Amino acid sequence: MANVAFVYSDDFLGYQFNRTHPLKQVRLQMNYRLLEAFSVFTDGTCDLVQPIPATDSDLLTVHTPAYVNALHDLSDGKPILDRELYGFGVGDNPSFPGMYEATLLYVGATKEAVKRIISGESPRAFNSSGGLHHAMPSRAAGFCLANDCALAAHWLRDAGHKVVYIDIDAHHGDGVQQIFYDDPSVLTISLHETPLTLFPRVSGFVHEVGHGKGTGYNVNIPMLAGSTDSHYQFAFREIVNPLVQAFGATAVVLQVGADGHFDDPLAHLSLSSHGWLDMVREVIGYGLPIVALGGGGYNLKTVARLWTLLVSELASQELSDVVPDHMAKEYNITHLHDCLPAGVTSIQIDNSWRDLREVKQFIVDHVFPIHGLSVRPGGSTGC
Repeated sequence: MANVAFVYSDDFLGYQFNRTHPLKQVRLQMNYRLLEAFSVFTDGTCDLVQPIPATDSDLLTVHTPAYVNALHDLSDGKPILDRELYGFGVGDNPSFPGMYEATLLYVGATKEAVKRIISGESPRAFNSSGGLHHAMPSRAAGFCLANDCALAAHWLRDAGHKVVYIDIDAHHGDGVQQIFYDDPSVLTISLHETPLTLFPRVSGFVHEVGHGKGTGYNVNIPMLAGSTDSHYQFAFREIVNPLVQAFGATAVVLQVGADGHFDDPLAHLSLSSHGWLDMVREVIGYGLPIVALGGGGYNLKTVARLWTLLVSELASQELSDVVPDHMAKEYNITHLHDCLPAGVTSIQIDNSWRDLREVKQFIVDHVFPIHGLSVRPGGSTGC
């Protein structure tokens, strides 16, 4: 049994809004070719899996029939008078020919990853085309047309798993939050840049903790611009890990957006490759089945590097940091890890610590008790 199933097809490149759009799916191909260059698929620890397109029925698990019909019609070039109602326009989500089929393919890739977990064929699986966490039940949002993250959580839950969804993308996982906001069967945790400075701006605040029976099962950890590896390590140690343990999760859906990295052009965080990978290692350390899904990342070389490191960790392979010569020349990527440190001022660091400690205290006061967690003398948590 391979340690990880890597679901991939060059057809993923068909999910492309237009030539000037910041989401460029060639990053997925770069990641795949970099993995190939490192011979990741040759030792039996990482299976290369072809995706099978999903169906309308799959989309309807979390999306409305009217939205799915609109997605189909716009994909075919049919005019829709209220296209803006469904989130389509000239901004983040311009419609494009074939977008319905492209959506079915990446949702199908996530479904294949979930199948590998449910069947026991692999303890971990990664769909780089997935992680499109902004899509709402009845509209597209933030470059996302269907919410495969929520679908993955649904499918795992329906198979009997107790699911924790962990999102390390720079942007708040607002679509997943909305879908599970009143549902205690899935614990959703999103670590992201504060919505005060980044899309979606209207959600992702710490006080959004769920509703009704779902109160306490939605956790937001907003980070100030400039937050570093140490801030994220603190958040995992003091907030994420205790909650996952107390919840009793049996499977993880992990959204692995790479846009929290310091050289991403759209966000303002200061994660290094080491800090980003440390979060992945924390999740692997839970010893649970993992469905990893892509997400944001708008520096193409950074995405290729980080997701190669991700797959090596999921496969328990140790790769050289030095990129093979032919890939280094073609993509101008010499090392997997960063060669330069992030530039962050001491004022940014201090402000981020002050804000993060306030976030932690709110969660300790309002969420921890729901999960039977208390804070012991000295600040450590326990059940």
